[in-house]
Amino acid sequence: MPGSSLRGIFLSYRREDAGPYARLLKFQLSERFPGVHVFMDLDSIEAGLDFADVITEAVDSSAVLVALIGRQWATLVDEQGQRRLDDLDDLVRFEVQMALEQGVRVIPVLVDGARPLRQQQLPSELSKLARLNALEVSYGRYDYDAGRLLDLIERVLAAAPGGGGPKGGRTREPWNGHDWYVSFGEYDRGRNWEDARKFGFVSAGGLPWYSRTLRSLPVGARIFTYIPQVGYVGVGTTTGGSSQFDDALVTIDGEQQKLSDQPLVGNYHHPPVGGEDTAEYVVPVEWITTRPRDLAVHQKGLFANQNSACKLRSRFTLNTLYSEFGLEDAET
Repeated sequence: MPGSSLRGIFLSYRREDAGPYARLLKFQLSERFPGVHVFMDLDSIEAGLDFADVITEAVDSSAVLVALIGRQWATLVDEQGQRRLDDLDDLVRFEVQMALEQGVRVIPVLVDGARPLRQQQLPSELSKLARLNALEVSYGRYDYDAGRLLDLIERVLAAAPGGGGPKGGRTREPWNGHDWYVSFGEYDRGRNWEDARKFGFVSAGGLPWYSRTLRSLPVGARIFTYIPQVGYVGVGTTTGGSSQFDDALVTIDGEQQKLSDQPLVGNYHHPPVGGEDTAEYVVPVEWITTRPRDLAVHQKGLFANQNSACKLRSRFTLNTLYSEFGLEDAET
């Protein structure tokens, strides 16, 4: 397929559940689409690289994610007997959620008689997966099933930017140079939005990829703050770099004070198992305007992302938020 090298194919699977099928499909995809990068964790992540960083980049550069779903995909448990799909660290969950949030085409493929997923089985972030029409792949008619899947992938690649087919697929909108998205992940007995509103900060932590993008926010960035599953609740400007919670300073009545000395509702400490990588990191913010979570801006089509911070490019989202928060028009 001439020109299709600009878009990739991401194979998402559980090794215990569909590993042999993933290996065979990767070979067939590479044979059929020699100019297209096929991402598969065993072959695509070099030693010493961060899984989350590599996966995020791979999903963002892919036209399609193929989710191979075997009979145990939703029920496999870890060493503690906890269902993997309920674990925020679960890489398969991370891959599929990232693709759904980024607008990547996701093709569920039911392997060897696996039943279609039901929304009740899935975390809320993955609920859309249950609504997607699935293909089937079985041992008894593998050649036919795999042929249907490869034909569909070819059509998706042809429609993607650079695919040589009709216009379609995802396109990355230009960035205006100053607006950022920040996810403020509230949770019970933990991070609390009213603390952030009152004392002027955003924060993230607990796992390396939760805090890493927040820590890269530049001073002077205008941030639109989003509470997952709730909506956008504030816009402000970062006034300093990131620091660990115990060292973080915020401005109160014109004076810098330690955030940890304030009467906070939430808890911002994590179990000391990962050192600096799992600490809570804080970025001070001068709020332009905020609102309580029950008045959050939430409507279909607004941008949301699993990263704690990223450049906000969505024109529809910016226009909506500029209007809701009383800012000048996003087009100017």
